[in-house]
Amino acid sequence: MWCGHKSGKRAALLAVILSLGLTACGSREKEKESRLHGTVYVPKFTELKLEAEGLSAGCADSRNIYLAANANEAVPADSAAANYVSFLYRIPLEGGEAVKLEQYQPVPLPEGTEGNVSIQELSVGTEGTLWVTENVYSYTFQLPEGFNEETDDKWQYQSDIQETVIRRQLDAAGKELKRVDISGLAQKLDVDTVYSTAFDRDGNIYAVTEKKIFALDPGLQVLFTVEGKDMTGALTPMGDGTLGMICSSYNEETQTSDNVLKTIDPKKKALGAEYPMPLNAFGIQPGRGAYQFYYQNGDTVYGCKADAKEGEKLFSWVDSDINQDDINFYFPLEDYRIEVRDYSQLNTGDDNAAGIARLNMDMMAGNGPDIPDMGALPIRQYGAKGLLEDLWPFIKKDKEIGREKLMEKVFEAAQQDGKLFQIFENFGIQTVAGAWAG
Repeated sequence: MWCGHKSGKRAALLAVILSLGLTACGSREKEKESRLHGTVYVPKFTELKLEAEGLSAGCADSRNIYLAANANEAVPADSAAANYVSFLYRIPLEGGEAVKLEQYQPVPLPEGTEGNVSIQELSVGTEGTLWVTENVYSYTFQLPEGFNEETDDKWQYQSDIQETVIRRQLDAAGKELKRVDISGLAQKLDVDTVYSTAFDRDGNIYAVTEKKIFALDPGLQVLFTVEGKDMTGALTPMGDGTLGMICSSYNEETQTSDNVLKTIDPKKKALGAEYPMPLNAFGIQPGRGAYQFYYQNGDTVYGCKADAKEGEKLFSWVDSDINQDDINFYFPLEDYRIEVRDYSQLNTGDDNAAGIARLNMDMMAGNGPDIPDMGALPIRQYGAKGLLEDLWPFIKKDKEIGREKLMEKVFEAAQQDGKLFQIFENFGIQTVAGAWAG
């Protein structure tokens, strides 16, 4: 559950309600001083002029952002070859134009085949190098004698389909330094399945299998293996160059869940530091500076320092006026800021209802949010206790909306004793249809 606002007409109404809730503090100047405080992250958007139609991968070091872009390139009309091409760009973090790595050339297709090469992953290497993982999809055609291109479909005769994965190290200009074919790792390691792969700055490859994690050098020689419980997730680089994985477990005896980020220590060739994680943590990213890694919980981004027992809240997307789902601005408020409280972040493996219990306490004490998202809350209980405001008077006074512009019957169905405690953007009607028996 979270407390925030949506866009459009509903947002305008909710902003009015929020403003009224805050203006009871005193005079306008004192009120402004009391509410505009603390750190607010202000986003900065930079337009990138890339010769591309989409992005497929990216990474960053302390100086640059690297992006893998793709575009469709014109090909002869009678060619069956894919017109999909990839590029690499370097963008300085301190500002400046995107620089195309001109010496980067995709892995060539096998001789006599057609197909395409796509970039799956980018990661930073040592000494200013870049590692790129490319998927090579190739095929040939076995056309029958007398094949007529105007009447027959040549794709029915596609054959010799091959898919390989190539890992390459590039210099600062995009020129290849070394390469390794990492296709068929399961067979090479004599295991049933490789669930995922990850790479450190030295180009070592970590393969996650059912019972253990293999650490391989760039030549696919096994350096060491690590075994542990519940380790079938995805490995993520940490700020110090090591790798970590969120491991989730469930204790049937106590009926509790647990989340821990486990790291791999390549010097000890074993599991390293462990970090307790919230149940809803996701989006692990490599850390910078003092932070070992970043993660998200709800709409909030946290940074976790080495050996810390919990993360530090860095910023909230909504507090920064950003919609994280599509990286657009929420509508900004000139004199007010919206503080998001995600009570679900208080839930733990031992108590999955801790968030709603705290919300109930805040509501009863008068410290609850101005605009609660009622999607998963006991709205009728709150309404009966007088904890919610009737929205009809605000709708009536709103010049943009007004009650007459709404589908009143729908909102009247949501009333409680003639009062409207919630609004919604859409609704559905369930019906049953059958054959007429008459």
